[in-house]
Amino acid sequence: MFKSIRTRIVAIAVVCLVVVLLLNTTINLRVMRQYNQQAQSNILASTSSSHSIAIEDWINAKMAVIASLDKVAMSYNPAPCLHKSPLQLASQMFTPVIPTEQPY
Repeated sequence: MFKSIRTRIVAIAVVCLVVVLLLNTTINLRVMRQYNQQAQSNILASTSSSHSIAIEDWINAKMAVIASLDKVAMSYNPAPCLHKSPLQLASQMFTPVIPTEQPY
């Protein structure tokens, strides 16, 4: 194909360089993809656990409000106490967190 030894050596060196660069790129891409998937998995796991803890704390707080109303509701005259703060707190526990109107 090539007549001189010099051009053959240069062509072989260029082909070897291209093959090595392609192998290096492929290996780096696979390693990077594996580490990214592992990092995403770790992030999702930690986010899930923190959200479950936050939801559990929220539920416990709302249950405490409901439990505090139990003593008042079972008393002889619960009307004055239920018209104020505990009933308002209990009724506000199911208000939406996301605003209904989006500001533009």
